[in-house]
Amino acid sequence: MKKNLFAIWPAMGHITPTLEFATYLKSQNIDVEFYSSKQYKTKVNSKGIKFHPFEKQQEFTGETLEEKFPEYFQIKSGRKQFRWGIDNIIAPTLVGFSDDVKKFYYKVILMQLL
Repeated sequence: MKKNLFAIWPAMGHITPTLEFATYLKSQNIDVEFYSSKQYKTKVNSKGIKFHPFEKQQEFTGETLEEKFPEYFQIKSGRKQFRWGIDNIIAPTLVGFSDDVKKFYYKVILMQLL
């Protein structure tokens, strides 16, 4: 059976609807797993879904943005704040996110070959 990995941006607004969909797929006997911030492990595991925490990806959530990126909240212009967020939050985290997801992909490929 093929595995389906949900690699989700670490914010409740992304986690909650995706987890509902993953739970539905699981109820249809589709193998699903989740990858996101360790903050969501209990929520995901409570649905009986295997969870993988960030490893190379910086640990943060939408709920901890102000703590991790206080500069973002000091910018008054919406346009400048958006640009700062892309340059300093989203773009830098893509490397860790990508490295972690590649690791899962290669692991699944190896498991299918064995």
